[in-house]
Amino acid sequence: MADYEATAFNLVENLKVRQLRELEEMRKIVTEKFYNDHRWNKQIIELRKQERIYFSIKDYVNAEKVKLIC
Repeated sequence: MADYEATAFNLVENLKVRQLRELEEMRKIVTEKFYNDHRWNKQIIELRKQERIYFSIKDYVNAEKVKLIC
């Protein structure tokens, strides 16, 4: 019986390791696919930078306007 329990425990541990590895691979694939499919154009990137600058100098009115444009 002890042999059976040890074998079952080892199989469960191996399954956990395999599932974690597969999950990490899937996350990597999904992340790469998302970034490849959803690239922002240069204008949006520049507007986001401008928005951060407005927030850093506490010009919240202009920052909100830029945010709405984005």
